[in-house]
Amino acid sequence: MSFTIKAPKKIRKQIEPLDSKMKQRLDELFLVLKENPVPADLYDVEKISGSDYTYRIRLTQIRVIYDVLWKEKEIWPLKIERRKDRTYKNF
Repeated sequence: MSFTIKAPKKIRKQIEPLDSKMKQRLDELFLVLKENPVPADLYDVEKISGSDYTYRIRLTQIRVIYDVLWKEKEIWPLKIERRKDRTYKNF
């Protein structure tokens, strides 16, 4: 059950300023997501309330918010940023 990750240009721009260690952790996360889109046994994963397909993964101070399209077998990252009050708004 392999999923594809569809990262729009804005997501790549959000990754650019991160340090190399965090980029490596994100790469590892994306490899895991391809095989298991909700890896609750490995990461702190929560479903975003009010949405059927949106999840949040906590990587230290970074939050990865993404949609899982189960029928299409696609994962769409929506936001990757440091945890702030505005992190969960406007995605």
